[in-house]
Amino acid sequence: MADNVLNARFAEDEQPPMDADDQDSPINLLKDGKVDSALRLPDDYRAFAVTASDGEGTIMVQNGENPEEFAYYLLDDSERKRTIYPLYADLQMMTQDNLRWTAFVSVEPVDMTIYMGGADGADGAVNAGGDIVGSASLPEPGFRVNLPGRMSGADVTALTFKEADGNRMWTLVPYDGRTGTTVYKLVPAQGQQPTRVQFTKADGTVIVSDAFEVGREVNTSYSMALYRGAGDTAVGDVVAQYGDESFPVDSSALAELMVRGTTSGEQYAEVKEAAPTDGRIGLTAPANTIYTLNESDIRVDAGSVALLFDDIIEESKESVSRKEALIRRADRALSHTDDERHYELKYLDLVDTDNGNAWVKANGNVTVYWPLPEGTSEETIFTVLHFAGLHREMARDQIMAAIDGCAVEIVDARVKDGYVVFEIGSGGFSPFALVWHTPAGGSLTVSKTVSGDGGERDRDWHFTVTLDDATISGTYGSMTFEQGVSRFTLRHEQHVTAANLPAGMGYTVSEAEANTDGYQTTSVHHGGKIEGKGSITAAFFNQKDSLNIPTTGDAAHPKMWAALGGMALLSIVAMLAMSKRKD
Repeated sequence: MADNVLNARFAEDEQPPMDADDQDSPINLLKDGKVDSALRLPDDYRAFAVTASDGEGTIMVQNGENPEEFAYYLLDDSERKRTIYPLYADLQMMTQDNLRWTAFVSVEPVDMTIYMGGADGADGAVNAGGDIVGSASLPEPGFRVNLPGRMSGADVTALTFKEADGNRMWTLVPYDGRTGTTVYKLVPAQGQQPTRVQFTKADGTVIVSDAFEVGREVNTSYSMALYRGAGDTAVGDVVAQYGDESFPVDSSALAELMVRGTTSGEQYAEVKEAAPTDGRIGLTAPANTIYTLNESDIRVDAGSVALLFDDIIEESKESVSRKEALIRRADRALSHTDDERHYELKYLDLVDTDNGNAWVKANGNVTVYWPLPEGTSEETIFTVLHFAGLHREMARDQIMAAIDGCAVEIVDARVKDGYVVFEIGSGGFSPFALVWHTPAGGSLTVSKTVSGDGGERDRDWHFTVTLDDATISGTYGSMTFEQGVSRFTLRHEQHVTAANLPAGMGYTVSEAEANTDGYQTTSVHHGGKIEGKGSITAAFFNQKDSLNIPTTGDAAHPKMWAALGGMALLSIVAMLAMSKRKD
């Protein structure tokens, strides 16, 4: 057998007597609830032990003739010992003299997937010492109950679980309070502590709080199990009472808890029947929509369901950007364009905010209302992309390859009342991208130069750029526009540039102080149209000399020219008068 296979052997130094029934005894060795090997013990065996060379988990001995029955043994008439052991524990010797078979009632926790956050969670999460450290980020555990075949169809809520050598008791209630649910809560008797659970990492570390670190403690799987306690808090062997019958209980099974991370910028939208009007993320669904917890049949009240609308998790500033990887993947999926392409990336899913942010599924389509990004309008053409299958449960070294190879789906979407609106089916959540374009445009630079020995190099000059399109608002390069107008100041040898302006758009640039205070102002390209992928510079020059004598052709000072003309005319008249007197 392989090194990690369970084995059976005869105990050393034993003299096996004859077995009265003169038949071999078939047994199965189970590892973590699954048959690992099948054996036949000779009819004259005296004793055998169960060993394991390596591995993790628990082992049980099953009756090969009746798989519903498992082995237990008696040290004496009053003390019953289970034959469920963790590997590497001290395994008890089982002998034919005290070996018994019985059917077990098994209580198994249910796998769960949750996100960080949430308004409420399990009260009974414990640390390694058994102390309760209830956490709002961990869910209420659910359990499935497996009954022996002869109890098929029995009402499991009629079972009473009792501590064999103690006074503690528990009962089962449907997890969602609904008859027909196959998942239950294990409710302690009045006055007892809550049913205790603990969550353990693969290296044995026990979760004691919800202080998970994005990229480290989350997007990771944990084992989840009933906590049996230690020392004074230990829970002894438990039996299940059903009418007059009593069955030993197997609660050794483990479940998986998957904790998915969130960023500090996550938003939530409660499910509504009417579309949102407040400009925030929104979610609507028909009134008859049924929500269930993870992959189970546990119903979730619509009042606690919300849409998680989160940023993309980046591991660190030094690592390769996952946003950039998603954008590269989207660019491959979209057709080539000369236009400027813009992205807004978000991670979406449904959660139960009242139960540890547990992942929720809907039985039909829900409608998402994504607010229009800044700088866009209802005339903007949007594309919604879905990166299928990129759930937050991958190891860090798998994420980049998963992004590169994922399927990218184009989602039908429409723009209405300030939102991009689209539907998502059951299980269709993960990262999404909102994509829009602006025509390939050019840039406009406005520069200022002051010259002359009277020019003020430290003076502020006020400029206004006006575009033909009054709907343009937002920051373009180093200019900010509001309804197509940008205002700013420049000093000598300063400039500002508006980048990615739509090609063909008309513009004008004006300077408030042009040709004032003795300055002569000239400019080039102070009006025109933006060139596609080109650059235009509207250059303004202000010159002021100390003599303040205007240059030829300067029409900026008509009064001064009129005065000079009048003086010249008076001089000519005077000269003519003097000439006549001499004659």
